[in-house]
Amino acid sequence: MNALTSLVRTIAAATALLVGFAAPVSAAPMVGGSTVVTLDLTSQPNFVSVATGNGIGPAAIAPGALGGDPLAFTFPITSVSATNILHSGGISLTQGTQVLELLNFDIDLAQFIVFGTGILNGGSLGSLPLFTVNSDLSLVLTEGAAGALNSVFGATNPAFTAGLSVGTASFTAVPEPGSLALLGLGLAGLAFSRRRKAA
Repeated sequence: MNALTSLVRTIAAATALLVGFAAPVSAAPMVGGSTVVTLDLTSQPNFVSVATGNGIGPAAIAPGALGGDPLAFTFPITSVSATNILHSGGISLTQGTQVLELLNFDIDLAQFIVFGTGILNGGSLGSLPLFTVNSDLSLVLTEGAAGALNSVFGATNPAFTAGLSVGTASFTAVPEPGSLALLGLGLAGLAFSRRRKAA
């Protein structure tokens, strides 16, 4: 049983108790909760090793946080729908005078992609597809994100590449009953779609 299946079953069990309270399929407020991305520091290369190898310093943008052992980014969940999990905070990547901010992550459960708002040296880049979510909840760079990072920071040796390992996500949520139901449905849909694609 993979991590995603186990997570979905746990949430689905709680959801079954709350089905009478389920909210409409739209963004719903959270009482609390966060997405934690435990960084992959063992695969070679990985996102952190490529960033630091090119003189790029990663940091958290509040209310996101970076720390702990193992090292992880934490982003507060702001709302949940059947197809999206939205967050506040973000990541800054700094190399000299170049500052790239990636904010307000949106986990798109239909496309298995994490989107974020990009801001380069104060100028908006709009919404960008940053990470692909695998069935075990591991995150890897998209081709577009890898190309953009290489372009912005002149990363060449080592360079950012599509599929570069970033880390593994986990969820800690204390939602309203309707929000928990929607989160369960969204993650169950993600697992079902992944199984169909793998078949």
